[in-house]
Amino acid sequence: MLSILKTAKEDTNKVNTLNTLSNQYIWLTDFQASKKYAVDALLLSQKINFKKGIANAYNNMANLANRQSNSFETLKYQLAALKIREEIGDKIGIGASYNNIGIFYLDQGNYPDALKYYLVSLKIREEVGDKQRIAESYNNIGEIYTNQGNYSEALKNYFAALKIFEERGAINGMSVTNQNIGHIYRQQGSYAEALKHYLVPLKIYEKTGDKPGIADSYSNIGLLYVAQGNYQEALKNCLASLKINEEMEDRERIAECYNVLGNLYIKLNKPFEAKKYLDNALSFNKEMGIREGIRDAYNSLAELDSSQSNFKSAYQNHKMYILYRDSLINKENAEKIVRLQMQYEFDKKEAATELEQQKAIEATKNRSNVVMMISAILIISSLFIILLIRQRNLKKRAVEKARASHKMAELELQSLRTQLNPHFMFNSLNAIQELIVMEENELSQSYLERFARLLRMLLENADQPFISLKKEIDFLKLYLSLESLRIPDLQYSIEADPMLDTEKTMIPNMMLQPYIENALWHGLQNKQGEKKLELNIYRQNELLRYEIKDNGVGRKKAAELKTLYRKEHHSKGMELLSKRFSLLSKEYGEDIQTKVTDVIENSGVAGTLVEITVPSFLTEPGK
Repeated sequence: MLSILKTAKEDTNKVNTLNTLSNQYIWLTDFQASKKYAVDALLLSQKINFKKGIANAYNNMANLANRQSNSFETLKYQLAALKIREEIGDKIGIGASYNNIGIFYLDQGNYPDALKYYLVSLKIREEVGDKQRIAESYNNIGEIYTNQGNYSEALKNYFAALKIFEERGAINGMSVTNQNIGHIYRQQGSYAEALKHYLVPLKIYEKTGDKPGIADSYSNIGLLYVAQGNYQEALKNCLASLKINEEMEDRERIAECYNVLGNLYIKLNKPFEAKKYLDNALSFNKEMGIREGIRDAYNSLAELDSSQSNFKSAYQNHKMYILYRDSLINKENAEKIVRLQMQYEFDKKEAATELEQQKAIEATKNRSNVVMMISAILIISSLFIILLIRQRNLKKRAVEKARASHKMAELELQSLRTQLNPHFMFNSLNAIQELIVMEENELSQSYLERFARLLRMLLENADQPFISLKKEIDFLKLYLSLESLRIPDLQYSIEADPMLDTEKTMIPNMMLQPYIENALWHGLQNKQGEKKLELNIYRQNELLRYEIKDNGVGRKKAAELKTLYRKEHHSKGMELLSKRFSLLSKEYGEDIQTKVTDVIENSGVAGTLVEITVPSFLTEPGK
């Protein structure tokens, strides 16, 4: 392909060659080359308006970002690829995009969303008769059930996938599926069956020179020896796997090896080596955001600490293990998975039996039935009309009562906002005053100009109980740009989940600014050195979460400094917010939850974290 590329014309064939090279270099772990060819493919596709090539280039960029543990870039590029494939009606590509997005959510531990995208992908692939990819979908669905501990459903899907792969002679699919089946047999204690299925992919990978596959096979066989209590053989295989993964610089697989080796050294009664590997495993998994790995590392560290009679540390690590375990496997996730699976089966059966049902309805139509049906309809209609009139009267009274309640709550909210906005302006004018006193004329002038824009935004939104998330973010960016004039070394960032439609998602007006103001005035202003403020916004199940994190002096120190230096400053922002949240709760029947905690690093306070959870009902337009 590299030889062909040298003389290739600027056409779709060259785009396809570039995209193929990009994909191959991902598997060869040459990420720099992969990115180069993906970018070249994207630029040429845009130049010749080859939309399929653009989508494939985005898909390669997503796969590359995933291998480099960049979750934000992974989802962004997958969604971009999906959008283009839907525009051009590329069903095979659409199925692939839904499958890849499912993989992203699986890696995040979000099993319901992963299954949702997998089932959509499977349905599309069944429609086009794409057997190879149908098998891939079965494999992915089996993986979700494996993670949930539903081994019977997992094996059902895996063997369905294996049958298709064997019929087609697809060695890669056979390798992956045999590995998955081996995992389940190992968990169930069927070690002979597990080894049989592990050896199949190892032979294939050694024959094809697939380094990641060989490393995975060694790791799997090592885990099998661990289960059998043969720790020396397990250690030999796991170290072989780690060596290959370090050569490839595959951080995710390296983290997995660290976890396994840490556990092995616990069993071999070598606590120093165990601690080293488990600490590395925890660090790597946290960097990549892999919750399963974090969970396992905490569990093993708790076991190690307990064996060393370090019970306080063991208790803390066990608490973190429980937290991550419960976030991955819980009743709500399991129920959602069952509902999605049932819906898929129902749709499938409904489509197959629709014609037969129509014929049955036609066959039962005759004169006698028509007369009986008309009589029944008249009786039911009469009852329905009576009930409808009664229901309308009740609904009318309820609506009038709700409107009155809504108006009262809205008036109270408007009153509170008139208190909150002057409070904000007072603090801003104080900041201008400080700059003038310090004879910072240019800065004070710039601050006044931005402050005028800020006032305009406040006036535009003053009569709105809710505004769009985009408006709130724009307001906060302007506010922080003002505060950065007063605090020159302030570093701040605002990140919103790309899946959120910030134009349509609503937020109570001026909800976040008081918390950010609090972090600046009390946490960061009096801190020496680096000053950081982060706002992260993302959806979690049916909730919208806001996390405001600073690396300031912490709550206790801030209170001490306030007592010493700012006795005259009485912040009303948090008090007003509490009242607003209470009113919103009364009116809409939904609670806004807030939680403020210290950020702990190296056994000391390293800042403050504010977590705000807003129910989806309060984030939807028109509510």
